[in-house]
Amino acid sequence: MGADHRIVFREHILMVIATIVMICVLLVAAYFWHEGKKPAVHRNVPQMDLERYVITLLHQGLDRGFMIIKVPGSVAGVQLSKHIEGNGVVNLQLDFPLAPWSERYYAILKKEMSDAGMPFNIVKTSEQVVKEFTQIRFGKDAAKATEIIRLILRNVFEVNDSPIQVHFENVSPKVGEKVGF
Repeated sequence: MGADHRIVFREHILMVIATIVMICVLLVAAYFWHEGKKPAVHRNVPQMDLERYVITLLHQGLDRGFMIIKVPGSVAGVQLSKHIEGNGVVNLQLDFPLAPWSERYYAILKKEMSDAGMPFNIVKTSEQVVKEFTQIRFGKDAAKATEIIRLILRNVFEVNDSPIQVHFENVSPKVGEKVGF
Protein backbone atom coordinates (compact mmCIF):
# COMPACT_ATOMS: atom_id res chain seq x y z
CA MET A 1 0.00 0.00 0.00
CA GLY A 2 1.43 3.37 -1.00
CA ALA A 3 1.55 6.56 0.99
CA ASP A 4 -1.45 7.99 -0.95
CA HIS A 5 -3.59 4.99 -0.06
CA ARG A 6 -2.68 5.31 3.61
CA ILE A 7 -3.68 8.99 3.61
CA VAL A 8 -7.00 8.20 1.90
CA PHE A 9 -7.57 5.28 4.28
CA ARG A 10 -6.75 7.47 7.31
CA GLU A 11 -9.13 10.20 6.06
CA HIS A 12 -11.83 7.59 5.53
CA ILE A 13 -11.35 6.27 9.09
CA LEU A 14 -11.47 9.84 10.49
CA MET A 15 -14.72 10.53 8.60
CA VAL A 16 -16.26 7.32 9.96
CA ILE A 17 -15.19 8.24 13.51
CA ALA A 18 -16.53 11.80 13.07
CA THR A 19 -19.84 10.42 11.80
CA ILE A 20 -20.12 8.03 14.75
CA VAL A 21 -19.34 10.87 17.19
CA MET A 22 -21.98 13.11 15.56
CA ILE A 23 -24.58 10.34 15.74
CA CYS A 24 -23.77 9.81 19.43
CA VAL A 25 -24.06 13.55 20.14
CA LEU A 26 -27.42 13.69 18.34
CA LEU A 27 -28.69 10.66 20.27
CA VAL A 28 -27.65 12.20 23.59
CA ALA A 29 -29.29 15.53 22.62
CA ALA A 30 -32.50 13.71 21.59
CA TYR A 31 -32.53 11.83 24.88
CA PHE A 32 -32.20 15.02 26.94
CA TRP A 33 -34.80 16.79 24.79
CA HIS A 34 -37.22 13.91 25.37
CA GLU A 35 -36.49 13.78 29.10
CA GLY A 36 -36.96 17.56 29.34
CA LYS A 37 -40.48 17.25 27.93
CA LYS A 38 -41.57 14.81 30.64
CA PRO A 39 -43.57 16.32 33.48
CA ALA A 40 -41.73 17.18 36.65
CA VAL A 41 -42.07 14.52 39.36
CA HIS A 42 -40.92 15.36 42.86
CA ARG A 43 -40.43 12.40 45.15
CA ASN A 44 -40.17 12.32 48.94
CA VAL A 45 -41.77 15.73 49.38
CA PRO A 46 -42.34 16.54 53.06
CA GLN A 47 -46.00 17.38 53.59
CA MET A 48 -44.90 20.59 55.30
CA ASP A 49 -43.58 21.77 51.89
CA LEU A 50 -46.87 21.08 50.08
CA GLU A 51 -48.03 24.71 50.02
CA ARG A 52 -44.92 25.74 48.07
CA TYR A 53 -45.92 23.27 45.33
CA VAL A 54 -49.54 24.48 45.35
CA ILE A 55 -48.27 28.07 44.95
CA THR A 56 -46.10 26.92 42.04
CA LEU A 57 -49.22 25.54 40.32
CA LEU A 58 -51.18 28.72 41.11
CA HIS A 59 -48.51 31.04 39.71
CA GLN A 60 -46.82 29.02 36.97
CA GLY A 61 -49.61 26.69 35.90
CA LEU A 62 -51.04 27.14 32.44
CA ASP A 63 -54.79 26.92 31.89
CA ARG A 64 -55.83 23.40 32.90
CA GLY A 65 -52.34 22.74 34.24
CA PHE A 66 -52.43 20.38 37.18
CA MET A 67 -50.56 18.60 39.89
CA ILE A 68 -51.13 15.13 41.24
CA ILE A 69 -50.34 14.52 44.88
CA LYS A 70 -49.74 10.80 45.40
CA VAL A 71 -49.11 8.59 48.34
CA PRO A 72 -45.96 6.58 47.46
CA GLY A 73 -46.61 2.86 47.10
CA SER A 74 -50.37 3.38 46.79
CA VAL A 75 -52.96 4.24 44.17
CA ALA A 76 -54.27 6.97 46.47
CA GLY A 77 -53.89 10.54 45.31
CA VAL A 78 -55.63 13.80 44.51
CA GLN A 79 -55.51 16.11 41.52
CA LEU A 80 -55.42 19.87 41.85
CA SER A 81 -55.83 21.88 38.65
CA LYS A 82 -55.66 25.51 37.64
CA HIS A 83 -58.36 27.10 35.51
CA ILE A 84 -57.86 30.53 33.94
CA GLU A 85 -61.20 32.11 33.20
CA GLY A 86 -59.93 35.46 31.89
CA ASN A 87 -59.67 38.96 33.34
CA GLY A 88 -57.42 37.75 36.14
CA VAL A 89 -59.93 35.16 37.37
CA VAL A 90 -57.97 32.08 38.35
CA ASN A 91 -59.34 29.06 40.18
CA LEU A 92 -57.60 26.18 41.85
CA GLN A 93 -59.87 23.15 41.70
CA LEU A 94 -59.61 19.74 43.30
CA ASP A 95 -61.35 16.89 41.47
CA PHE A 96 -61.74 13.57 43.25
CA PRO A 97 -63.15 10.76 41.09
CA LEU A 98 -65.57 8.03 41.99
CA ALA A 99 -63.57 5.29 40.28
CA PRO A 100 -62.71 1.68 41.17
CA TRP A 101 -59.50 2.71 42.96
CA SER A 102 -61.23 5.49 44.96
CA GLU A 103 -64.55 3.86 45.92
CA ARG A 104 -63.36 3.04 49.43
CA TYR A 105 -62.37 6.70 49.99
CA TYR A 106 -65.23 8.50 48.25
CA ALA A 107 -67.86 8.63 51.02
CA ILE A 108 -65.17 9.44 53.59
CA LEU A 109 -63.96 12.36 51.45
CA LYS A 110 -67.47 13.83 51.14
CA LYS A 111 -68.06 13.45 54.89
CA GLU A 112 -64.72 15.12 55.70
CA MET A 113 -65.54 18.04 53.39
CA SER A 114 -68.96 18.44 55.01
CA ASP A 115 -67.47 18.25 58.51
CA ALA A 116 -64.84 20.85 57.54
CA GLY A 117 -67.56 23.16 56.14
CA MET A 118 -65.93 22.99 52.73
CA PRO A 119 -68.46 23.43 49.92
CA PHE A 120 -68.21 20.97 47.05
CA ASN A 121 -70.12 19.97 43.93
CA ILE A 122 -70.84 16.55 42.52
CA VAL A 123 -70.22 16.42 38.77
CA LYS A 124 -71.69 13.39 36.99
CA THR A 125 -69.96 11.86 33.97
CA SER A 126 -71.18 9.64 31.16
CA GLU A 127 -68.17 7.35 31.56
CA GLN A 128 -68.33 3.78 32.83
CA VAL A 129 -65.12 3.82 34.88
CA VAL A 130 -65.41 7.27 36.49
CA LYS A 131 -69.04 7.84 37.41
CA GLU A 132 -68.68 11.25 39.03
CA PHE A 133 -66.28 13.70 40.60
CA THR A 134 -66.37 15.56 43.87
CA GLN A 135 -65.22 19.03 42.85
CA ILE A 136 -63.87 21.62 45.28
CA ARG A 137 -62.99 25.14 44.14
CA PHE A 138 -60.54 27.34 46.03
CA GLY A 139 -60.21 30.44 43.86
CA LYS A 140 -56.66 31.73 44.38
CA ASP A 141 -56.49 30.50 47.97
CA ALA A 142 -53.41 28.27 47.94
CA ALA A 143 -53.40 28.04 51.74
CA LYS A 144 -56.96 26.66 51.81
CA ALA A 145 -56.20 24.21 48.98
CA THR A 146 -53.14 23.01 50.92
CA GLU A 147 -55.14 22.67 54.13
CA ILE A 148 -57.81 20.55 52.40
CA ILE A 149 -55.22 18.35 50.64
CA ARG A 150 -53.49 17.74 53.98
CA LEU A 151 -56.87 16.91 55.54
CA ILE A 152 -57.52 14.38 52.74
CA LEU A 153 -54.07 12.84 53.18
CA ARG A 154 -54.54 12.55 56.94
CA ASN A 155 -58.25 11.71 57.35
CA VAL A 156 -59.18 10.01 54.07
CA PHE A 157 -55.98 8.21 53.04
CA GLU A 158 -54.78 7.85 56.67
CA VAL A 159 -51.31 9.12 55.85
CA ASN A 160 -49.82 11.10 58.68
CA ASP A 161 -46.53 12.87 58.02
CA SER A 162 -45.16 10.48 55.40
CA PRO A 163 -43.53 12.09 52.37
CA ILE A 164 -45.63 12.40 49.23
CA GLN A 165 -45.01 12.59 45.49
CA VAL A 166 -45.95 15.65 43.47
CA HIS A 167 -46.30 15.44 39.70
CA PHE A 168 -46.79 18.57 37.57
CA GLU A 169 -48.29 18.78 34.09
CA ASN A 170 -48.61 21.96 31.96
CA VAL A 171 -46.70 24.15 34.38
CA SER A 172 -44.25 26.78 33.17
CA PRO A 173 -40.64 26.09 34.19
CA LYS A 174 -40.01 29.82 34.61
CA VAL A 175 -39.67 30.43 38.34
CA GLY A 176 -41.51 33.51 39.49
CA GLU A 177 -43.75 33.68 36.42
CA LYS A 178 -47.44 34.43 37.03
CA VAL A 179 -49.66 32.97 34.31
CA GLY A 180 -53.23 34.24 33.93
CA PHE A 181 -53.13 37.02 36.50
